[in-house]
Amino acid sequence: MTTTQLNQLTHRLNQINDLSKGEVGQNRLVYSPTWIAAQQQIIQWGLDLGF
Repeated sequence: MTTTQLNQLTHRLNQINDLSKGEVGQNRLVYSPTWIAAQQQIIQWGLDLGF
C-alpha cells in the first residue's frame, strides 16, 4: 500500500468514526442511525468510484 493510499484509507476511516462522535462506548445494534449513516457513506464512495 502506498503512502497516498494509506492516507486516503485513514481519512475515510476517520470519516466513518466521526459519525459516532458523542456516543460513549460500543454499540452493537444494527441499523442504528450511526450504522445507517456509515453504510450510506460507503455506498456513496462506491458510486463515486463508478461501482
